[in-house]
Amino acid sequence: MHATRFDRLVSFFENPVPARTMAAFHRSFSTLNEEKVLNIIWVAIVGLEIMMILGVAVKSIVQRLSYNRPSSMSGPIAL
Repeated sequence: MHATRFDRLVSFFENPVPARTMAAFHRSFSTLNEEKVLNIIWVAIVGLEIMMILGVAVKSIVQRLSYNRPSSMSGPIAL
């Protein structure tokens, strides 16, 4: 007899995942505890924030310097 989709779904939930799979996962990532993961996330967020601040600062400096150009150079740029 052909198994239906529902039968396969029920059998999937009735057969639990073997414990050795989770143990292998835990063993391979045992060097990353919660504190290290949170520190990595925190450093990444702070680094991204610093890059955003530097980008805004550079953009404002470029705009300020380009605003003070002589009027003879303020025309359209030919490419």
